[in-house]
Parts: sequence; structure tokens; C-alpha cells
Amino acid sequence: MSKFYTNVHLYKNDILLRGYENGQRVHQIIPCKPYLFIPSKTGNSPYKTLKGKTVDRIDFENPYDARDFVNRYKDVSGFDIYGMTNYVYPFINDYYPSEIDYDPKQI
Repeated sequence: MSKFYTNVHLYKNDILLRGYENGQRVHQIIPCKPYLFIPSKTGNSPYKTLKGKTVDRIDFENPYDARDFVNRYKDVSGFDIYGMTNYVYPFINDYYPSEIDYDPKQI
């Protein structure tokens, strides 16, 4: 099954996706549900930072809530937030979990 994107864009609370699936052009509007990470209080989390620190995942209903969370805690000393705030990149990583096999003939 050939599945790849040609454009992914965040617009308000949605991901606008253009691409191809099985040779057919697709246009999709997918609700953006971003996530970030904070230091784990229990240490029982499967998520780790690049430096090996255990973190817990926090899921948000929309990008506005995630941005509000980051802004609310950005000046709090010792409260670290991990993850990408450009929510398009984590979406691409999650939506296309394996290597993307582009077909230049379809573009």
C-alpha cells in the first residue's frame, strides 16, 4: 500500500493533509490532538527524553490548549516541558509511523 503526503498544514484546530493513498489523491481534515511531556512523578512511564529522563505524556484537545499550557508554565522555574510545539511534525511521525515511500510519478 502506497501512502505518502505532499503537504501537511496546521489550520486553527485541524491538520490539513494532502497526499496519495493507493494511487489516489486524498485531501483530509484531521482534528489536531497535540501532546507534550513533563517530568514523571512516578518514574513508571514508557517515555524518556533524549538524555534518558523519564517523562509523562500530556494529551491536549487542540493546539490552543497546548499553547496555553506552555505559556502558563514557561516562566515557572524548574518546570520543564518536553516535546515539539510545531505540532505538524509529531502528527506526521504518528500518522506515517514507518518509512515513507514517495512515488515521484504521482506527484
